[in-house]
Amino acid sequence: MEWAMAEILHNPKTLFEARVELEKTIGKGKQVKESDIPQLSYLRAIVKETFRKHPTVPLLVPRKVEVDVEVCGFTVPKGTQVLVNAWGIGRDRRKRICPGLPLAMRMLHLMLGSLIFSFDWKLVDGISPKEMNMEEKFGFTLKKAQPLRVAPVYLDAFWDLGDEVLWQIGTEVLIL
Repeated sequence: MEWAMAEILHNPKTLFEARVELEKTIGKGKQVKESDIPQLSYLRAIVKETFRKHPTVPLLVPRKVEVDVEVCGFTVPKGTQVLVNAWGIGRDRRKRICPGLPLAMRMLHLMLGSLIFSFDWKLVDGISPKEMNMEEKFGFTLKKAQPLRVAPVYLDAFWDLGDEVLWQIGTEVLIL
């Protein structure tokens, strides 16, 4: 979720296009429902692109080669431990798909669509979208090097609560 929000805030046109699609498909003042997701092709594309660029686990579970095998002209001897580079696969121009993708997609589309459609967003600390740090922190999971800090601005079509809430998408939630 953090990477998806970072990508759409880093590219304001993407946020605008997603909101336009949501408004045309669902209608102003309504909530996103799971049954709406099949009609939201732009939102689905945002989620797929986020998974491609920022896989949750950059290196898959190690495997041991059971027999000598040749891969792209290289011989991998029996007993060799290998890792699958999911990060690299996502940057390969050929078509690929994660077999576990449908499991994560259902709720991610619903949550991201609701966040885009229910709020306007602004970056905190006075930075512009192009100044955002989009570096990755490599580990068992692929995180942003600097957590995303945004302020949701309530849209009139939903709530008029006055003050903004400052929060950090990631490990902590800050309410000011």
